[in-house]
Amino acid sequence: MRRLSSFVLWVVGSLASGCAPGLEVAVDVRTDLVSALEFDRVEVSLDGAPAAVSRPGAAEDFRVGVRTAEFSGLSRGRHEVVVRLALGERTTLARRVALRLEGSVILPVVLTRDCRGVECPGSGTVTDSECLGGRCVEPGCSPLDPTLCAPPECMGDGDCASATDCAEPRCAEGVCLEVSRQGACPAGEACVPGDGCVVVPGRDPSDAGPPDAGSMDSGPPDAGAIDAGPPDAGAMDDAGPPDAGLALGPPSCATPGPGRTDCGPAPGEDCCVSPRVTGGMFYRSYDGVSSGFMDSSYPATVSTFLLDKYEVTVGRFRQFVAAVEAGWRPTPGEGRHTHLNGGAGLANSGPAGGYESGWDPAWTAMLPTTAAAWTTALSCDAEYSSWTDTAGANEGKALNCLTWTSAQAFCLWDGGFLPSEAEWNYAASGGDERRVYPWSSPPGSTSFDPTRAVYGPETVALVGSRPAGDGRYGQSDLAGNVTEWALDEFVSPYASGTCTDCSHLLPASSYRALRGGGFASYAATQFLASSRNSGIPTALYIDAGARCARTP
Repeated sequence: MRRLSSFVLWVVGSLASGCAPGLEVAVDVRTDLVSALEFDRVEVSLDGAPAAVSRPGAAEDFRVGVRTAEFSGLSRGRHEVVVRLALGERTTLARRVALRLEGSVILPVVLTRDCRGVECPGSGTVTDSECLGGRCVEPGCSPLDPTLCAPPECMGDGDCASATDCAEPRCAEGVCLEVSRQGACPAGEACVPGDGCVVVPGRDPSDAGPPDAGSMDSGPPDAGAIDAGPPDAGAMDDAGPPDAGLALGPPSCATPGPGRTDCGPAPGEDCCVSPRVTGGMFYRSYDGVSSGFMDSSYPATVSTFLLDKYEVTVGRFRQFVAAVEAGWRPTPGEGRHTHLNGGAGLANSGPAGGYESGWDPAWTAMLPTTAAAWTTALSCDAEYSSWTDTAGANEGKALNCLTWTSAQAFCLWDGGFLPSEAEWNYAASGGDERRVYPWSSPPGSTSFDPTRAVYGPETVALVGSRPAGDGRYGQSDLAGNVTEWALDEFVSPYASGTCTDCSHLLPASSYRALRGGGFASYAATQFLASSRNSGIPTALYIDAGARCARTP
């Protein structure tokens, strides 16, 4: 399950009778209001049905985002979500979002304190009837359709400012928020923009503030208990920990079909399954065995994350092309590792410092927008390209001829992001095992043969066709088939001696990192877990593809 804050509330509401399959909507709420002080209840309703109600604890980190409800069994077409924040019986803030479903989605809903007291004209489907960032917008305004939003006031955190000492500025979905700066207030208090540090009722004074994003809430089990509400408000998931709830699959696998739900050596596995990579410390590009990879000068610590088992298939990418044709575009700033550094993402080990900035709007113009243009872009070689104009026998093969820009855009649309080079290297090396190859067992084994990897003189193959080559955490084809784009700008040697959840990012760069070796590679050294390569981010390479990472 996708965890956005330290302790996520999971509420599953089914709007279809029985257990009929259908589309799913997960609602993530983000706000600069302070939970337990300015609101103590979150209500989420869909299409006028009784609301799913949750009561967040004081430690809920709504500045990053909290999954508050999931609805399943939905039909395609228009739907309406209403989110209400309340304190006691009084509504603090509410917002309605209209959306048209063509597949399962994650819907981020941002509610901003500067909308309190703002009255927008009309209701229903009247234009500009909802408030976001102090401005009236159409109800259809959301990251799923940013064309219906007002022009963004920010593209990143640097475009915003804070007038309160204990707060820091954040850019969320194009609007500026002032959120509590971690550690700025004494224990048991929270930062309220304009008022400073204020005591929060119910917050344990021993708690110095919101826990780090991604850590588990160690408080009592009933902190943030679910209010089941009326029986017909939807079934509540209280059978186990947050992970026991309904898993919302990535949109590329939302509908059954070749290359989407039939991956692996025994067809039938979801092609979007994303095993957990348990974080830890390791040495980048070091296995202690291979010539050229004996330098342990570059330690790194990687937090737990999810990494897709399979490389992006032709069948999954075909769903993305349809979405782009229908008007989907990446949102500026989207794609950061929001589970890290309080939502700021990966630390930038490049000279500029700071954190990752997410999607640059300048990259949007690099994306083809029609089926014909995509076919041209993905057909970089008449003999070796796996893409076809229409669905056929190649749907389960790894997609090749993929640029870095298109790979990152796909992963954003699919609910993830490209892994950092450190994350990729960590997974392929088996973490602290320092594996020579992803499959090496014992870790120092140098055994290499075609039962473990797809390499020259072969062509691109079905994903997961070499299960003997799977890595420690369950990922297939980490070596061979297609070489995989990573997030980082390529620099050699590594720029920093240490790295904690870092990525090397420059304002402008000619090269991005590629890892894993591909079917066009012959030398065994190309497939070492420590081996590195690079490519021009807009160039088409016959063996370049991708694998998405995700928030744990």
